[in-house]
Amino acid sequence: MLGPTAEPSLKSVFESLNIEMVQISHVRAQIPAELEKVMINEYPCDFWMLTFRHLIPALVVNRLKHRIINLHPTLLPSFGGLHGFDNQKRSHSVIQGATCHFVDEGIDTGPIISVFVMPRNPGLEWHQSEATFARGVNLLHTQTAVWMADRRVLNESLRPRVESASYTSLPFVPGLDEPELVALARDESFD
Repeated sequence: MLGPTAEPSLKSVFESLNIEMVQISHVRAQIPAELEKVMINEYPCDFWMLTFRHLIPALVVNRLKHRIINLHPTLLPSFGGLHGFDNQKRSHSVIQGATCHFVDEGIDTGPIISVFVMPRNPGLEWHQSEATFARGVNLLHTQTAVWMADRRVLNESLRPRVESASYTSLPFVPGLDEPELVALARDESFD
């Protein structure tokens, strides 16, 4: 499910993977009822990946436990919440990144599935590393969608694990393992 300002590149990637999408574009006050209607009644599916800044109603979270994934644009748990991205940009952290996690009833507190991490060059302004960061975030989201579609994300003792993925490599944890995504990650034209 995509928010009203979802990146067109993310939509293109999901379309190329034949992953169905629903884009919300409603008034903020109507979103909780719309999410309940769409996610439970109109589009029953195996899992939901969310790319927007709205709380999911508790009824939906409880009904779809371990089936809703938030694509959070910062490192969790360090930079949670609606202002996490701005806080991460303003921080003095030597790393930056993004997180995919299962949604629970808290705000950005669910079990983490995957993380994108990149070093932060203190000599660069944010806009100078933004394209590299955005590419990494999109690859993280794509990789996690592939793992979910392939049913490789396993819940073991409330700690997700990706079957047959490497946990020894950065910048993706678990390791980026789809050949076409690895080629895209190495494409210099994105820098």
